[in-house]
Amino acid sequence: VPAGGEVGASAPVVEAPASPPAAAPPPGPGAQHHHGHRAHVRHELRRSESRPLWGGFGYFSPGFLVGHFDGVAGALAAPGSFGAGAAPGRMAFSVGGGGKSLIGGRFLFGGKGFGLIAPTAANDVGRVAAGGGGGGVELGLVVVNKRGWLVYPFTGFGGMGYSLSLTNTSQTSRTFGDQTIAAGKALELGTGSVYVEFGAGFRRLTFTRGGGFIHGAELGLMLALDQGLWRRSDGRAVGGGVPGVNMSGLYLRVDIGGGGFSWTEDVERWRQRRAERRARRGRA
Repeated sequence: VPAGGEVGASAPVVEAPASPPAAAPPPGPGAQHHHGHRAHVRHELRRSESRPLWGGFGYFSPGFLVGHFDGVAGALAAPGSFGAGAAPGRMAFSVGGGGKSLIGGRFLFGGKGFGLIAPTAANDVGRVAAGGGGGGVELGLVVVNKRGWLVYPFTGFGGMGYSLSLTNTSQTSRTFGDQTIAAGKALELGTGSVYVEFGAGFRRLTFTRGGGFIHGAELGLMLALDQGLWRRSDGRAVGGGVPGVNMSGLYLRVDIGGGGFSWTEDVERWRQRRAERRARRGRA
């Protein structure tokens, strides 16, 4: 209080300036590592979700078929023929190849060709060799398209040709139906039929972008729809009660090949570029 007892004006109060906010410490190495780890996880997740949509592949396919030539065994076992032990075996080796197109990631359509080689049957009177070949088309429905795996059931149809070679190694004539085979001679026969097939298969893609190596397998059942008559090379049909062939069997093929595809992100980029072009034309 000033002298003289008078109350004077209050002295102004001076406030101290506020301290500036403390700067946040820079992220340490652990935080940077955590951020990089999350980015890596997102990248791997995108890769795992990527799948092929459009493209195709070709393949080479060795395998085997277990079936039978209906009617041939009975004709060979007839008196004067080659005997029951000369009938072709039930297993034939197959070799062939083909190609398939992937449509929208959901369908497979393609064609194939193959040959069948049965082991030659022989006894003390002769040799019998059977074989064949054919080709057709297939349509499959992709039920699994994930992480480089394609799994699909399929159906198909086509045509086959068969051959039968009968060689008489005995000292007397032999017969096959109404055909006579002189000693030391051979009879060459052929026939054909239409078939349908049903099966399931898989393909394993060893790449996640573009194209590369592909392997897989197919298991199927082949059914002949008609019975073709055996005919000689001059076109004459074999009679004498020999029925036509009705080849049916179960097969397993291993497929080895490669191909290339447009993947999910490829299609997305193409759609984005198309949208950008349309937007630029709209602004022009």
